[in-house]
Amino acid sequence: MPVSDAALALLAVSHDIVSIGMQADEVRRARHGTRTTFVRVAQIAADPGAPILALPAAGEMCITGTPASRAAAIERVRQVATAAGNIPVSAFSLADLEQLAVAEGIGLRVLLEDLRAAGLELIADAPIDRLRDARRSIEEVNIAGLVLARLTIHQDRSPDPLSVFKAVATLQRAVGVVRAFAPLPRAIDAARPTTGYEDVKRVALARIVADSVPSIQVDWSLYGPKLAQVALTVGADDVDRVSPEDDQTAGPRRAPLEEIRGAGRAERPLRYRQTIRIAPRDVERGRRWGSARRAGAVSRSTRVRVGAVGYLNARPLVYGLERSARFDVRYDVPSECARLLHDDAIDIGLIPSIEYLRGGPYAIVPDLAIASRGPVASVLLYVTRPIEHVRSIAMDTSSRTSVALARVLCARLFKIQPVIDARGPDLPDMLSRCDAALIIGDHALFLDPRSVRLQPQISVDAGRWNDAAAFALPAAAGAETPIQAIDLGDAWTRMTGLPFVYAFWAGRPGVLTAQDVAALKRARDEGIRRPDELARHYLADTPERQALGAEYLRDKIKYHFGDEERAGLEAFYRYAVEAGVVPATREL
Repeated sequence: MPVSDAALALLAVSHDIVSIGMQADEVRRARHGTRTTFVRVAQIAADPGAPILALPAAGEMCITGTPASRAAAIERVRQVATAAGNIPVSAFSLADLEQLAVAEGIGLRVLLEDLRAAGLELIADAPIDRLRDARRSIEEVNIAGLVLARLTIHQDRSPDPLSVFKAVATLQRAVGVVRAFAPLPRAIDAARPTTGYEDVKRVALARIVADSVPSIQVDWSLYGPKLAQVALTVGADDVDRVSPEDDQTAGPRRAPLEEIRGAGRAERPLRYRQTIRIAPRDVERGRRWGSARRAGAVSRSTRVRVGAVGYLNARPLVYGLERSARFDVRYDVPSECARLLHDDAIDIGLIPSIEYLRGGPYAIVPDLAIASRGPVASVLLYVTRPIEHVRSIAMDTSSRTSVALARVLCARLFKIQPVIDARGPDLPDMLSRCDAALIIGDHALFLDPRSVRLQPQISVDAGRWNDAAAFALPAAAGAETPIQAIDLGDAWTRMTGLPFVYAFWAGRPGVLTAQDVAALKRARDEGIRRPDELARHYLADTPERQALGAEYLRDKIKYHFGDEERAGLEAFYRYAVEAGVVPATREL
């Protein structure tokens, strides 16, 4: 359960490290049991002229340091990726890449996409206290198809670490893709060295406050193996910067590594696609639990890997699952949930409904979905001209179903064939480039288009709207260019008379037991009874939005998958095939 601000304030000044650590360990165990994860990282200098040593024991090749230029960064990634073979490559600080993009006069996403094309898989870290715009930059990483390895702190000078940890929690609620957080600063302040007591307490508080972040990390190299071991008992579950040399027989850190291995240690794959247990005797042979397990249901002694969506509308479906000993829940944007399921990195995922046709075969968990009948308020198409004159749409691609729905409506209802441009959910930027913008999820729900001011782009009669105007929101008053928001959920229902299904639980056939399905339904039933509680917790840092959030959960979103939802989904699949969104439909 969330901890109140008053209780957190008391913990921050308390000297009872045992009680604080026990509370943090409860949060950790609810997510991970006693499991500890790490990966062996081989560090490579950013200079393209530096040697690249072959380290076959490495599970990750990490390029460290600041690249001198865009060309140097791309070249170094290409060199290391070639030498790494099948070993994944991570590189650079997101803050350094922000600065490099500015210096090169290019967008951050352009730079990220260049690095991905050169062979990069992960951004090594994102120091929250150095980023120009943490939320937007992390979203750009996700849109570019990269993974953020960890959120870090460069050098925290704040006397109140709770404010930093609350900022991390708020960021996670906004982006939903933060996989790990390292709460101990990477740059140690020589003018104010911390004590081991302070460091341990900081780890514990981070676990308690940032409870929506899956993993809390400690740096094995920077803070030493002893502190890393202690931190694992007060909330941390992942050891960062383990070296390939640590397993050497005479290595100074082999003994502590063996202790971690004996305490339920597991090896973390680089991309966080899954957390997989490996028995110590099987490590060097590379045997993976994920690939070696038998087909069918996950055994009752194994946790079900659940990929959930980080948006507000998914919270009723996961109510209480994080505290379950059976489910291991992680949060991502909808498109990432689909990718993880397609890669067999999770057992079940809350996937966009269109993804059912792009992977599998999958079984749908019965009677559970995210759907709407009529206005949904979180899938909005903002237009700056009559819809029949729209020639281009900037689309937030974090939900592939919403993108597919927009394309279907363009073909069948709006009768247009716009050029599609994938963009991050930044309305002014999107509308400066295109005639319309698709915004989804929390971004759409809480966006006030009246705050957006655009320069005039067109010269058309703003009153000439087709039937879309009947379900458009009021235009932004006072804007130089009128902006209207078309609710695509309402558009669908008006066109078909049916509800629209945005997402549902799906997984490999037989992966869940009957008890698992019953537990998921209980979670849904408990969640839909608590819209106010869920909104208060999810929007704890923006109380002015809580009433709207609760109303949205209560009145806009439906969480059952009945006959009408099935008919609506089948119609969507037929229309998606006709519009060329997918090649063929599939029986539900």
